[in-house]
Formats: sequence, C-alpha cells, structure tokens
Amino acid sequence: MDGSTVTATVDGIRTYRVRLDVTPKGLHGRCSCPYGADGVFCTHCVAAVAASLA
Repeated sequence: MDGSTVTATVDGIRTYRVRLDVTPKGLHGRCSCPYGADGVFCTHCVAAVAASLA
C-alpha cells in the first residue's frame, strides 16, 4: 500500500500482478490476467481488496 494505491501479487492458475487505485470516481483495478486485460475488475482485484482490508 502506498497512499491511494495498492499493488499485489495474486496466485491463481498463474501468478498475476494487480494494481488498485482509489480515484475521485471510485476504485479502479488493473490485473495482468486475461480478464484484466479486457478491463474487467476480476476476482484477482477482489482478492487484493480483501487482503488489503484484512
């Protein structure tokens, strides 16, 4: 965690890199998985959010 940015490595079928940014419009997530490449807020982003709140 660094200010309004969270970066994480999430283990799934492969290891994915996730970046979460808090913006004025809400939470924006990026992931290196195929769904993330399509702009989807994927399950890896959700896992990173959950871990950052724990």
